Amino acid sequence: WNARFAKRAECANKTLVDDLKADMLSYAPVYKAIKHEPVKGGKLLVVSIFDAHLGKLSWAEQDGQNYDLKIAKEVFMKALYDLVGKAKQQGETIARVLFPVGNDYLTCDGDDNETSAGTPQSVDGRFPKIFREARKMLVEAIDYLRQLAPVDVVVIPGNHERESMFHLGDALECWYHADDTVSIDNQFVPRKYYTFGDTVFGLAHGDTIKQEKLPLLGAYERP
Repeated sequence: WNARFAKRAECANKTLVDDLKADMLSYAPVYKAIKHEPVKGGKLLVVSIFDAHLGKLSWAEQDGQNYDLKIAKEVFMKALYDLVGKAKQQGETIARVLFPVGNDYLTCDGDDNETSAGTPQSVDGRFPKIFREARKMLVEAIDYLRQLAPVDVVVIPGNHERESMFHLGDALECWYHADDTVSIDNQFVPRKYYTFGDTVFGLAHGDTIKQEKLPLLGAYERP
């Protein structure tokens, strides 16, 4: 008798989903309510950290700089604390926090270790591990920011992790669905808009349209 065996992609995906569910069941967060009083004249804190490329692997001798999952997490959180610290030094009251996430937050879009368009990437470990650590770090970042003011998380997939970032945004929606302090915008669209006072922010990764076309397109999409 002869038998041939081939890897089934759905098995790897099922493993990822099962691991995610098990992780959530083992720690179902019950957040203590934070009553942020309405702030008249308060400012919007925008924390935008892009191109983190979690999971990317590089070697300084060949690439000029070492980079791996551990380094990426250290750099990302250091940037977060630094931005918040600089904002606090200005002495302004923070009314809300806008936290765009994505913009190539992950370096690959699945366990084939490729971008969304199929470009091979050098990665630091298996994709389920990268995805899990990426989700944990965003939860850590959001938990920190929600102490300051209500947090609006806007998911902006990049060209490296278009589908995976949507899945990560869905995980965040599940995580914070009972927390009135945090909102998650995970609509699967290339451009999103956010309003604070009389100011409108257009949010996009920028890989699907030329920059000079964005203002008029924004006026058309969100008049």
